[in-house]
Amino acid sequence: MTYFPKARGSEVVTELDRVPWEERQHAYGRGSGPFHGTRWDVRATLTAAFSRGADEEERADAHAVLFGALFHQDTTYEATCDAVPFVVAYLSDIEDDAWSKELWLWLGNVLLSAMLPPAESASHGGAWGPGVRLTLLGAIRNSLASMGARKGSRFSPFADALRVAARSDEPADTERESIVTGALKELFHLAV
Repeated sequence: MTYFPKARGSEVVTELDRVPWEERQHAYGRGSGPFHGTRWDVRATLTAAFSRGADEEERADAHAVLFGALFHQDTTYEATCDAVPFVVAYLSDIEDDAWSKELWLWLGNVLLSAMLPPAESASHGGAWGPGVRLTLLGAIRNSLASMGARKGSRFSPFADALRVAARSDEPADTERESIVTGALKELFHLAV
């Protein structure tokens, strides 16, 4: 069952231990472990990246986990479902900066992956694992709904676009896919 944190912004780190990350599947297996010299410890990485005063190295490690283990070659996993609510809760109460832009880009790409038919095997695009696609769509939809509007944020139009695109559990249709890809293109070119 997906856990939705009550905290917002950097305070989400106080709730990361509510998820049994060591049991959750990602691109390199369950839990945390070494792979090519990198530790894929989702909880520790998100804790460091979401903490106040996180440095560039901690955010680079988080980027590697988010785009390497949780969203790998357009494939999403069980652990991705648990990370989404924390990413959205973090984004709901932080400054608009390059790091938040990177997290919004990750979230948009995760949504595109969730809108694909289920992956036949890992690293083939789409959600991989029993029930992952529907759980992930629900996590995105519910997280964005609880986020509320961030008036004055340059990312508000992007959040609105993702809300519209995540409204259905059906695989992507042209309209929903266009909404997300269009929003990703605009966000990619947005200066922060």
